[in-house]
Amino acid sequence: LLPVDGSDLKVEGLSKYVTISGEGDRILGLSWDKLDGDDGHANGYIDIALRTRQTSGYLGIAFGEVEELMIPGDGVWGWIDANDDPHMIAYRMDSYLVSEIEQTPLEDSYIVDR
Repeated sequence: LLPVDGSDLKVEGLSKYVTISGEGDRILGLSWDKLDGDDGHANGYIDIALRTRQTSGYLGIAFGEVEELMIPGDGVWGWIDANDDPHMIAYRMDSYLVSEIEQTPLEDSYIVDR
């Protein structure tokens, strides 16, 4: 995927940004920043935001447990349906096989701020 102009996809308040283009209308803005740590997280935090111009499909991000790999890990996918209602689903990914990816209800996942 190649970088393209898409500054309208940048999320304000996050200092790092890149725009990536895929096939068709797939344009993704990735914004992020590192926040200072505290007693519980000495290395700090990272804020990540994804924004797209896509008119269909979903947007997702995964957090792998092994450096440079998505599996095993956790993923979050979001989309807006035909009624303009937003949806978000968290997944546990222990396999590259779609049939073995487990949906995790948001209330049972590691997502604590809703």
